[in-house]
Amino acid sequence: MHKISLALFGVISLSGIANADEKAADHMFAESLNGLQKYSVELPMLEDENVVKIELVVSKAGEYDCNERFISGSLDRKSLEGWGYSYYELAEYDKPMPQTLMACPEDMPKRSSASIVPGELRNYNSKIPLVVYLPEGYDLAYRVWSAGPMVGVE
Repeated sequence: MHKISLALFGVISLSGIANADEKAADHMFAESLNGLQKYSVELPMLEDENVVKIELVVSKAGEYDCNERFISGSLDRKSLEGWGYSYYELAEYDKPMPQTLMACPEDMPKRSSASIVPGELRNYNSKIPLVVYLPEGYDLAYRVWSAGPMVGVE
């Protein structure tokens, strides 16, 4: 009977340590990686995180004409060696920005940023930080997506 109690105590204690480690997981990631800066997002806890997704939006500030510009690159998912936590790194961002080719009137307002083409929706997880490495001069934002109620079809 004591062995079972001790084993159960050990499991409870270890699960408490795991939760504390998840909250502090941000510290395991380097502040910079290959010259890229770290952005860390701690998502708020939601009642049901299985019904929402998150979209990461990378942008670059600058003064551009009326044409849409897009950052050439992708957010590659990588794994933190030895820990198994995931992070994202902007890859192939140094290529020329594709753009639309509209004739812009001189009095048309300038655009203040270019963004990466919307990417995939990722799982929402408030238990660990969402870590993204971006070059200097790039910004990170995110959108939370949720589904509406089911609609039947007759």
